[in-house]
Amino acid sequence: MKEQNLIRTLSYAKEELQLLEDEIETYDFKSFQEIFDEIQCIKCSNEYVQEAFKDPNHFLRVQVADMERQAPRLKRYERVQANRGKLEKELGEIQQFYKATCEDMARLKIKEKYLLN
Repeated sequence: MKEQNLIRTLSYAKEELQLLEDEIETYDFKSFQEIFDEIQCIKCSNEYVQEAFKDPNHFLRVQVADMERQAPRLKRYERVQANRGKLEKELGEIQQFYKATCEDMARLKIKEKYLLN
């Protein structure tokens, strides 16, 4: 039962990762930390401080706004990717346990057969 739930959850995670990967391929930055650091650098730059506040269409202001729209998707991608790794590990452990249990049952049946004879 738990294995089926993990497989289903893992399948949803893989689907979401694929959708996010398709979108993220077009981004200039590939991690949330990269984009966050770049936003901070731009916001601290003299040109941004002096010019961007005066003009709402200034290229730096537009660039920061675009990066701020991308940042949550990158963060979600990283979280889903980490969660997928945990799910795969847990599923692997459950499958190993199941395999070991089946092997133990087979050995017990063989021992029982010899004991009864």
